[in-house]
Order: sequence, then structure tokens, then C-alpha cells
Amino acid sequence: MKHIRCFKILLVLSVMFAVNHSVLAQNGAIREIWTDPAAFTRDQEITIYFDVTGTNVQDPAQAGESIFVWFFNDSGNASDPSIPNGPWDNFNTTGKMLSPVEGMTNVYSIKLTPETFFVDGSTMTEMEGLIRTGNGGEIKQTDNFDAKSNSAIVFYDYASGGISNAWPDNFQSDRPVSIIVDVSKAWSDGGTEQGQLVGQPVYIWLGANGFNPESKYNTLGNENAACKAVTGMENLFQYNFIPAQTMKGWDAVSPPPTLNELNWLFNNGTWTLTGRDVNGANFGKEVVREISSTAFATFPGKFTTEDLAKLTYNPALDIPMDEGGNVLADEGLLTGSVNIFGQFYVNGEKYGDKVLFENNGDGTYTLFLIYNSEAFMDLLKVEEGKWVPIPNSFGVKFTNTFGEIVSPLGENPPFKINMIAP
Repeated sequence: MKHIRCFKILLVLSVMFAVNHSVLAQNGAIREIWTDPAAFTRDQEITIYFDVTGTNVQDPAQAGESIFVWFFNDSGNASDPSIPNGPWDNFNTTGKMLSPVEGMTNVYSIKLTPETFFVDGSTMTEMEGLIRTGNGGEIKQTDNFDAKSNSAIVFYDYASGGISNAWPDNFQSDRPVSIIVDVSKAWSDGGTEQGQLVGQPVYIWLGANGFNPESKYNTLGNENAACKAVTGMENLFQYNFIPAQTMKGWDAVSPPPTLNELNWLFNNGTWTLTGRDVNGANFGKEVVREISSTAFATFPGKFTTEDLAKLTYNPALDIPMDEGGNVLADEGLLTGSVNIFGQFYVNGEKYGDKVLFENNGDGTYTLFLIYNSEAFMDLLKVEEGKWVPIPNSFGVKFTNTFGEIVSPLGENPPFKINMIAP
């Protein structure tokens, strides 16, 4: 059967390791960054979380050494007076030390208010920088988190317009999400009137995956469903939550179920006034994956040569289709696998040993890759003791310095990586 989605991938063929090998590309890309709340204003205190797994600061931090955030300005200039760092070897560490997050391995956090933390924080559009050890001895650091690598901490654009939105686009079950609404633009039941909630208390009615399940706070006037006015923004309200802690039954499941879609609408607490989408419809937003194949996501979303990138594979979303786009199965053919391995192939011959993807326990699998040279990845499964190809593939290429996902590039790639589930 013809592979209908074949994508080119660039990586070092001799170096493809599961997470436990702790392979570093240069100083190591930060595995994941998120904020609480997800959307925030510049005068609001936020918590920033950094997962430093696989970076050069992981071992010093685990050994009890303090680690710090070293911020750049929007132009990547760490000496700018708006970022009070001082010289590299005599770093002003005041207010920049990260704290370990209880219950999370290699995750560290910092609380700050952008407007006061930075000299010109009121004009910032994003935060860039790196994580490093302190002064004295050999200084360890991570790779940069910045716009160049598509990993900067971006401020939500409250002036972007629209009626209501969920942020970030690639939301997850166990990470903070913010839902913002302009009540002056929201529609009534039936879509006959706009702005019913202007000057009214605003409550959200929330659900996931088609309101299945719903929020455990979906009762009229529940204070835990109350939305807060956005400071300095007329008629804008915001609701912050973590889906795994909010959806009925999800807080009793570990890991929480996969979040594919959020669904919501608003009311005044008694349901006599409402805020809906155009034509009185409910609001809904599907998670936006960071690459073309919804079964795969990378962090950072873009990366340069020799960067360490986190690849997450969700087989449940990898639905096989034929050349005409017809679905061949109801679910991904590797769904439910205990182990998924990767196997290099060069010119049709096996290259090196199989490497194990880390099973995240939530139906997804993670591998860290160093992208640098050409290769392809195909999917296979074991059926009656034989490898059976699955007609989906993915990959990345370099375009204008950055690595990113690309579309089908041909039938016979010179290098091929097979994903296999024994």
C-alpha cells in the first residue's frame, strides 16, 4: 500500500535516543515552557514553568545547585538595561532564581510581574532567554528560548479581536488554559442580540471533547465558574483553569484523558442573559498541533541544527487513510501499544539498534531527537509476528535555518526511520 503522508526529517542518524539517554544538543533545548495563567497582562503576576530535562542544567539542579533565568530583550540582547542581568560571569541573580516544582521531575518555576520585573516591561511582547547556573566555577546553561526557535514566552494579544478564544492553541489536559471573551460582541440565545452580558456578571459553562465531560462547576452562579474582568480592557473577561482539575471525573484519573477540544458559552449566573458565538452557537476550539501531522508534536515548534527537540507521538490521532483520503480504521493502528521503538534504516538496511520511546502513560510517547541530516520515518506494527507498514509518515526539513514539518517528498527516501511496536 502506498504511503500517503511521507514527510522528510532531518536528524543525526547516528544519534537517536530515548529520553533516559540524556543526549544534549549543544546546551540542550528546554523540554517545555508554560505559564500560569496561560494568558496574562503585563501588570499581572504570573508563574513560568521550565522543564529542563536533558539540558546541561539538569544534573547541577538535581544535585542541589541553584539555577536561574537569564532574560533577553526582544532583540536577544542580554545587556539591555531593561534586563538587569549584569555581566555573564558576575550575574545579578536577584529575583531570578528558579524553585523546584513539587511533584514534577526537573521542572522549575519563577513568579514575576513583567511590567515591574523589566524596566520597560509595559511595552514587551514576549520574553526570551535561557536557564543557567550561578556565578563561580563552570557555568552551565540551556539553549535559548526565543522567537528564533519558536519557543519564546509570548504575551496574549488581547486586542486581536474576535468574540471568544482559548489560549494557548496547543492546550493540554494538565496545563493552564485561559478563555477570553468580549461580551460586547457575544450573541444571545438564538443569535438575535449582541452584548447582553455587558455590565453583567459573567459565568462560563464549560466542557471538553464535545461537552463530554462537562466542567464540575457547571451549575448556575457557581463562583468557581465566574470570569474576571481583564484589567484595562473594556468588556473583556477571562476564565483560567486546568482541564484535568476542572472536568468531571478527570481529577480521579491519572494520567488525565486526552484533551482534543474545548467547548463553552457564557451566562449571567441565572441564564436569563447569555453570551454565545455567531447565530447563537456554542464556542468550540480544537487543539492546534504544532506540526502538520496531528499525531506528532515537537517542542520547540521550530529548531535549528544541533538543537535537541522533543517529539511527542499520539497514535490515537494517527488515523490511516488511503490515497483518496478515505479512512481505513477507526483509530490509529499503534493505539494501546505498551512500547514503541524507533529503528533507523539507511539505504534499506538497518542502522544501529532500536531505541525506545518513553511511554508517558497518557497514550502518548516521547523521544528526543537531534535534527541535522536527512531521513524519513515510517510507522509499522507487529501483526502475527510480522512487521506491517502503516500508510502514514512524517518528517521535518530546514527552511530558512529553522526545522519544520513539510509535505510529501517522494516514494524512495535515501534514509528511513521505522517506528515499530513489538
